[in-house]
Amino acid sequence: MEPLLQLEHVSKGFTIMGKQRIQALEDVNLLVMKGETLGIVGESGCGKSTLARVIMGVYPKIEGSLYFHGEKLDLRRRKHRLAFARKVQMVFQDPYSSLNPRITVGDIVAENMVIQNKLTKKEREARVFELLESVGLQKTHAGRFPNEFSGGQRQRIGIARALALNPELLICDEPVAALDVSIQSQIMNLLKGLGKETGLTYIFIAHDMNMVHYLSDRVAVMYLGHIMEIGRTKEIYTTPLHPYTRLLLESVLSIESREQPISGKRAEADEIPLSAGPVKGCPFAGRCKFAEERCMNEKPALEEISDGHLAACHYADQNR
Repeated sequence: MEPLLQLEHVSKGFTIMGKQRIQALEDVNLLVMKGETLGIVGESGCGKSTLARVIMGVYPKIEGSLYFHGEKLDLRRRKHRLAFARKVQMVFQDPYSSLNPRITVGDIVAENMVIQNKLTKKEREARVFELLESVGLQKTHAGRFPNEFSGGQRQRIGIARALALNPELLICDEPVAALDVSIQSQIMNLLKGLGKETGLTYIFIAHDMNMVHYLSDRVAVMYLGHIMEIGRTKEIYTTPLHPYTRLLLESVLSIESREQPISGKRAEADEIPLSAGPVKGCPFAGRCKFAEERCMNEKPALEEISDGHLAACHYADQNR
C-alpha cells in the first residue's frame, strides 16, 4: 500500500471566550494508506471530529503539515481547499441537520458537481440517478425533499452527495450514531460494500468499538488530542499495548470475532477532561492505574513496539 494522506506534528487549539486556551489536537502524526479503512476511536471530546475538520480544511489555521499523495497541502487558501475537496469528502454524523431542507434530493446530490463546475446539466442528472441507485435509493427520490425520508435514507443521501465527485478519501464522522440500531447495520454494510467495489479509502470515526472492529483495517486510539496507539485491527483488539486502549475494550459489553471474542464489564472512569495546553507527562497518567512518577513528568513518544503496532506508553513493551 502507498501513503495517501499524511499528518506531521499537527496541533490545533481553540480560545474559549477570549481567555482559556483549549488544546484539541497535540502533535498528531498519522498515515492513511491508499485503499484502507482507518478507524479512529476514543471518548467524546478526545479530538476525533476536530481531526476530521482539520483534514477537510474547516480549520485551516493549524500547526504542522498535511500531505496528500506526498504533496504538501495549504488549506488556508480557498482555491486549494476547493481543489482538495475533489479528492476528499465527508459524511457527517447528523443526517437531519447536514441536508438542506429547502432543496430537493437531486439538487443536494448534484451540489458538489455544480460548485466544481463538473458535467452538463443533463450529465449531472444522469450522475445523480446513478448515485442514488448505488446507495440503495431510487431515481424517483431525486425530486423529493429531505423531510420525506427516514434517518437511514437521509444518511444514504449524504453518502451519495459525498461520492458525487469520485473522491479518493471519504471521512465518516460518526455516520450512524444518530440512527436507530436497526438501521446502523444497513449503513455499515453499504459503506463496506462501496469500499470493496470502488477501492475507496476511508477514515471512519466512532466511539463504538464494535463498529470500528467490523469496518477497519487499522485503528488509531485518541485521548485528549493525542494518538495513544495505532495498529492493525486484530492486534489492537487482541493485544492492546496502551492502558487507555484496554480501558476502552473493557467498556465493550460484547464483540463478536472469528479469532477471539472479547468481552468485559464496563469500567468506571471520570469524564474525559479538557486539555488546557501542552501536557508535561503522559496525558492519560491521571487515570492510569499503572502510572509511575516518570509518566507524570515525561511524555512518552509514539513508538513502534512490533511490526506496524505503535504505542505512546513508557511501559508498552512490558505487556502488563
